[in-house]
Amino acid sequence: MFIDACASYIDEQLVSRDFIADMNTKEFSDFVRSSNYRAMFLSCSRGEKSYGSPELGHGIWTHFPIKVLNGESPEAVERERFITSTSLQNYLSKIVPDYIKSSTDIRGTQKPWAEVSSSNTFIIYEVSGANCEGSNNYIDFIFIPERLIIDFENDLIIAYLRGLENDGRHFPMYDYEGLKEIDVEAYCIRISKVKNEIRKILEEIMDFLMEYEWEEEVIFERSDDKFNISAFLYEDDKTREITVSLGLSLKISGLHPMGDTIFDSEFDVANDELKIYTDSSDYNLEEVEIQEIFSDCWDEIRRYFLLEKEIEKELLNEIDE
Repeated sequence: MFIDACASYIDEQLVSRDFIADMNTKEFSDFVRSSNYRAMFLSCSRGEKSYGSPELGHGIWTHFPIKVLNGESPEAVERERFITSTSLQNYLSKIVPDYIKSSTDIRGTQKPWAEVSSSNTFIIYEVSGANCEGSNNYIDFIFIPERLIIDFENDLIIAYLRGLENDGRHFPMYDYEGLKEIDVEAYCIRISKVKNEIRKILEEIMDFLMEYEWEEEVIFERSDDKFNISAFLYEDDKTREITVSLGLSLKISGLHPMGDTIFDSEFDVANDELKIYTDSSDYNLEEVEIQEIFSDCWDEIRRYFLLEKEIEKELLNEIDE
């Protein structure tokens, strides 16, 4: 869902209107979170104005999603062809304020805002090869995991693969019958490496909390050629309670461009409770086993929030006294 809350017409004397002052962000959040693959992109944050442009003929913000979906913004494209929930949100949050600052006389601020359903990045749109310069619409090889093994004693996640050579079929491939089979090595990654990257992204969240005042939702992401970790820092609009959601995907099969989901997790700060979910996993994994392996990654951020609570309690006591 895309919402540009600008004026219904553009006039030099009236280039903006106030965003809905009493919008119910919880309703938006509940709507988006009612599905694993829903996202809502708004042209500005709460309390800001959404500006139009006589030169562009519509809202400034609207100009950029149109460019993205036409394949004219390679900086918003992942893997040369995919517009994802994360890539679009990151692109819009940077390009719109930059454009207003550099190309207009507007003195107000306009920072796009998004509500995204899943802690994992998901594909919104695939840009066609004709529109996106340098993109391929097929891959040379496809790898299909036969089974996934988490070997904790030897610090390894192993996927035994079946390899197929593509004959030029469109990607993503929904039919790979008749393709030539090739020899491949198993996919391997160190559990300790994945845990280390999870710790790093949680450290980024702590650093962010110490440096910035924030509202609503902030996205953090770490990725290389073998894994993708996406984390969301979310504050409830009414209760002001904070939740950290994090998902891990391994880039194994080639069937899923953004990676194969291993687990999703959610840390409820108010109740000091970590929940790890494997119901959306692409593999048959036990939640208890995954929790035992990865729960220690959250130790530092848990201690951070507990310390913050103690400090807040001491300050309130001093105020009462």
